[in-house]
Amino acid sequence: STQSTGRFIKKQQYKRVQDMRSKINFSFLLFILVNNIYLKIHAKEILSQNEADLLAAQRKEWIDHLGTNDWRTTYKQLKLMVQPYLYQHEREQITSSTSLLEKITTEKTDKSDDQQTLTLIEDHVSQSHSNVEFDSVSKSEASDYNVVPTEDTRSVITTNQASPVDLPPPSMSVLDAAVILGDLFSGVQLVGPGYTDHFAIDEAKAMDYYNLASTPRAYNRLAFLHLHPHKKSIPNAEISIPKALVYYEYAARGGDVEAQIILGYRHLFGHNVVKSCNIAVEYYSSAASQIVKTAKETIIKFSSDYVRLSEELSKGRDRVSEEIDIVQFYKYSADTGDVDAQVTMGLFYLQGGQGVPADPVKSFHYFSSAVSKGDVSAMANLGYLYANGLGTPQDNQTAIKLFRQASEKGNPHALALLGEFYLKGIGVSSEPNPHEAYNYFMKAAEQNHPEALFHLGNLYFDGNGVKKDYLQALMYYQRAASVGHLESLYKMGLMNKLGLGATRNCINAVKLLKKVVERGYSLPIAREAYGYYRIGNEDTSLLFYQRAADLGLEIAQSNAALLEEQRSNYPAALYFYKGAAEQDNPEAHLKLGDFHYYGLGTPVNFDRAAKYYLSASELRNPQATFNLGYMHQHGIGLPKDLYLAKRYYDRALEHSAEAYLPVSIGLIGLDIQFYYEGLPPTLLGLDWDTVGIVCLSLLLIVVVTIRQRFFV
Repeated sequence: STQSTGRFIKKQQYKRVQDMRSKINFSFLLFILVNNIYLKIHAKEILSQNEADLLAAQRKEWIDHLGTNDWRTTYKQLKLMVQPYLYQHEREQITSSTSLLEKITTEKTDKSDDQQTLTLIEDHVSQSHSNVEFDSVSKSEASDYNVVPTEDTRSVITTNQASPVDLPPPSMSVLDAAVILGDLFSGVQLVGPGYTDHFAIDEAKAMDYYNLASTPRAYNRLAFLHLHPHKKSIPNAEISIPKALVYYEYAARGGDVEAQIILGYRHLFGHNVVKSCNIAVEYYSSAASQIVKTAKETIIKFSSDYVRLSEELSKGRDRVSEEIDIVQFYKYSADTGDVDAQVTMGLFYLQGGQGVPADPVKSFHYFSSAVSKGDVSAMANLGYLYANGLGTPQDNQTAIKLFRQASEKGNPHALALLGEFYLKGIGVSSEPNPHEAYNYFMKAAEQNHPEALFHLGNLYFDGNGVKKDYLQALMYYQRAASVGHLESLYKMGLMNKLGLGATRNCINAVKLLKKVVERGYSLPIAREAYGYYRIGNEDTSLLFYQRAADLGLEIAQSNAALLEEQRSNYPAALYFYKGAAEQDNPEAHLKLGDFHYYGLGTPVNFDRAAKYYLSASELRNPQATFNLGYMHQHGIGLPKDLYLAKRYYDRALEHSAEAYLPVSIGLIGLDIQFYYEGLPPTLLGLDWDTVGIVCLSLLLIVVVTIRQRFFV
């Protein structure tokens, strides 16, 4: 009895020790992973709008200077601001880890039972000590950039200096500087091609800067690095989805738009999180509300800025030279006095696109030249420049004069802009006049002007000058959205979410809000990616496509997958193709079928290949349909069925006339197989002319192959 009691007590003691050890392990890992994220975010100072604008202006100035030949001066300034705090931050991490180690050591009752936990913490402490290297721009860190540093660029902090104890809390400027430095070394958000000439990617340093900043934007960057580690920078780095999700969650709580979009997309499709439309719509609506407030473009821009690299490769890179030729043609015509060309060049420089950067001064020049020749469209656009102070000092009276001249000739843009002046009571009346604004908007809406349609929707939604009517508001928003108006899409999403003017529908709301964030946030990132691709910088292009792909942009997922496939990084390509396939891209379904058929990045699996081919075939992809015919013909992954193979071959030809030759070859082979298997050979609907053409084509291919191999 005594022995039984003793054994029972020992078991209970052992269980308590085990429980304590698991709690210590969990607490320590949580300490390392989260690192007081939530508290840090809410400890940040709440800025006024004026302070936020000043910080944004300062950030832009730093980034602009980093893209010039005088980048060293700005880089030194940022390092001098951040380095003392970086040193202090590392010392605090070491102190916290050491304190935790001492606490656990003093509270331990049995060292041997908890040796694994102690070893883990000791490794962390020693690793933290080894990471303290702060002679930031000395010759020992010349690998940061491809120039030899001078003595005056050395930081004020070195490894031999004591930890500063009298530093004030870091200002938002210091935290902004830390994030910019992290961006430079991570390559996550470069602003110009010149950066890669100065800074080699070093994710370890980037993470140091991001951890110091501990802002929502920094957490977003850390999440990205955990999802897409740079193998050249950290060879043993591994993807960590749990850590990425933790960082994205806290970045989203801090108001980071990109993190909110990513979590919305993941909850919509259930990627490593709970699949929930209700959660997704909250993330998307929060992000979309910020995007529509800051979006500079309200109408969809030139679609040629968003291209599929698969189409680009099939056509070659002549597309770039074609665009340059088009712009050069318009520019030459405009400079020689062609009015239509002047208006076109004015729009190019106003909006940017077709390889032309936005330049309001040049836009003003071309519109002014066209106005002098009486062009009505140019009058409205020149008035817009005067009203907004773009390329010229703001002058509302001149703008109104130009709008009236153009509106008398029925120009919808001028009518809509005049309506805005009456709606706001600027320059045309002493107070807002929604009734007069309504009249102008209606005239412009008759010509399907998107801004006018949007404002009419607002008038009916708010009951401003007209009777409140949600159905009418939704109708005008739909008309505006159909021609690409961004904020109308947002209003439609909210109305579907809240059940205003329509039945509450979460799926429709998410689809609409997803379009808003793609148009206002994700597509510009894809445009930057394509810009880098055009100049041959595929490494940076891939980084940008990865960012846009994480946001759920299908075209970016397809392009990132293609770039990864070209690098033979098949697991990464498979990951991005799966995302694109979820959004009904037939090419992605085809690629997934190919990957499983040939065992690229995944074991060979003919059954799964057939399923992906079937999905692509249902989306009218001729190659996938042909593949299904081939698999049925030979019994690969599908039951052998020659008649069903014939049906798929015929369907491939229905999907694309370009499939004529391969389908014809397949049908001839199928007919031969019919003959040898004792089935009636009917040539399966082919006439003898087709058979002859196919045979001659095959003979020509054989002759050319022999000639190239043996006689060249």
